[in-house]
Amino acid sequence: MGGGRISYELVNRGTTVLAPRLAVHADGVFGTLLDRGPRALPVELLPGRRVTLHEPWTGPPSLDAADVRLTVTAAGGVRSTATASVRFVPWGPVAGAGAALVALLGAVSAVRHRRRAGVRGRPGRRARDSGAGERSGTEVELTGAVS
Repeated sequence: MGGGRISYELVNRGTTVLAPRLAVHADGVFGTLLDRGPRALPVELLPGRRVTLHEPWTGPPSLDAADVRLTVTAAGGVRSTATASVRFVPWGPVAGAGAALVALLGAVSAVRHRRRAGVRGRPGRRARDSGAGERSGTEVELTGAVS
């Protein structure tokens, strides 16, 4: 399925030529999306043969999850049903929104990095001493080697 059409394969495992009829039904999250009653297919299926056909789907949904059911019948009581699930996602807008989110997160990260780097690296600023000696008024003795 995809591209505005449903692709399917018919196989005749019997010994009689079949003139199949197809019914298509699709249910989405918000209700019925497609409901076509049985119609004759433009093919005669010989015994042991296999054919791939395509059913047009004009106006498939842009955003939905659907269960598609195909029912094929033929004279003599031949009947087969197949189902498939499909998700419709508008990938263009989803990719655009993802790219915009990545760009926004990159810009926020760059601004935060600049702010942090700007506070640490500004000339003329002195780092505070965390020594308790200056605050209490006591003398601080420096130790080290003298040459």
